Amino acid sequence: MENKKTELKKTFGSFFIGDYEVALPIEIVQEVVNYPAMVTPVPLSPDYLIGIFNLRGMIVPIINLSKLMGLEVESNDLQFKKIAITQYHDIRIGLVFDSTSEILKISDDELEQVAYNETTERPIIKGILKLNSGERLLQMIDPEDLIKLDDIPHIVTKVRASGGLKLEKEARAKKLQGISFSIGNVTMATPMPEIYEIIKVPKLQKGFVNYPYFAGMVNLRGMMIPVIDFGKFLEFSRTDINEDVSIDDKRIIILNLANNHKVGLLTDAVENIIGYHADDVLPMPNLSHRDSSLYTGIITQKDEKNILMINCEFFVSDKEIVDIVKGHAKLYQDDHNKDKARKSSTKETYISFKINTEYCFPILDIREVIELPKDFTRPIGSPEHIIGVHHIRGNAVTLVDLKVLHGQEGHETKDSKKVIILKKDEQYLGLVVDSVEDIFSVYTQDKFPCPDLMRNGMDHHVGGVIKEFLLINDGKEVKNKKLVVLDSLKFFDSSTYAA
Repeated sequence: MENKKTELKKTFGSFFIGDYEVALPIEIVQEVVNYPAMVTPVPLSPDYLIGIFNLRGMIVPIINLSKLMGLEVESNDLQFKKIAITQYHDIRIGLVFDSTSEILKISDDELEQVAYNETTERPIIKGILKLNSGERLLQMIDPEDLIKLDDIPHIVTKVRASGGLKLEKEARAKKLQGISFSIGNVTMATPMPEIYEIIKVPKLQKGFVNYPYFAGMVNLRGMMIPVIDFGKFLEFSRTDINEDVSIDDKRIIILNLANNHKVGLLTDAVENIIGYHADDVLPMPNLSHRDSSLYTGIITQKDEKNILMINCEFFVSDKEIVDIVKGHAKLYQDDHNKDKARKSSTKETYISFKINTEYCFPILDIREVIELPKDFTRPIGSPEHIIGVHHIRGNAVTLVDLKVLHGQEGHETKDSKKVIILKKDEQYLGLVVDSVEDIFSVYTQDKFPCPDLMRNGMDHHVGGVIKEFLLINDGKEVKNKKLVVLDSLKFFDSSTYAA
């Protein structure tokens, strides 16, 4: 009896993109998931990269295959699409498709290889599957070519354990702070130590370079600092940017770079102070070109926008920005030296806010700034100035209405309000304010104590929490502006709330 050699067949999973049917080797398909509710766009990415999302602690890029393959597919809402999570050589990529088809066993004679010339862009189709005597043709995606595509984010590092069960206690011992800001529909953040100051947008002066993203120069108390339009730098022309953002709402974040060089980033809006731990920053897929070192990672937030963490060292490695910063530093060095005597004194950073009147805190006194939560609880019998209690990462935060405390109108729980989080020992307080205005720095010589005569003449709620006054001058628009500094520790003293 003659033994026939068993033919080994390869297994493929097929799915539809519009009317087109494509196939993948089944061994690289890890799972199929619904389109996520939260997808973060990646600046400077190609048009076929939709963004990235968090899949149980793994950051996965999402590829629009119809754009990648140049297919003419009638578009529909992404929320109704599916994503095939592929893994090849420890690299995960999500592929968007419309619907699954079937699992196929393919023999060698049903597979036709495809050859490309050297000039072909994005050659991700390895072969054609010929079924039903060639009546049904499927394009087979080559996983090797897929992960080699230019500008596709790759992530091969291990992610943190689900639920944080394996996190070391030491990694969470020190809490970090950052400032979050928006560019178009993307939220980013910069670590607090890297920020020199945050200012409103003044009239910018022309510089000597003509890069399209160079916005001009800002005169900050005698220092001429170049300003980069960060949206243009990130090539945001094809993202959903609100062109109607008022210049009054925009802010310039001034970064303190190596060798005391500085650069300003023009942003659409500064949002909050965020608190996070190093292990909260998940590994970020890097792109292959200019922004390969722009991000340190991504912070994912439940039911909120994800936050891309900026690596400020990028700004001392990008050649064009280095040329702008160093060139202007040399050009204005004399003016900078004139201000050295003033800068020899200690400088401190503050954050200002409004409750009808503008006040400020030293920024080191603040744990973080958040939006006014909607899920707080107001205990029965609470005094009028207590809005309620809100829980943040397992800590109970008492929300205090500063307007009521200062004898102004009652509770207004508008979405636009902010909460400044303070901490003393293991106690947390959240001071509800109308808005957070600016982050700025002043020299110690511009601080003045509050006269006792003035303090005694005030309502004890107000006078009791005043720490000192600041005299602010920006050398141009703001002259001799006086701002009241509040003592954060006084808000933990019960006598502050006494009738």
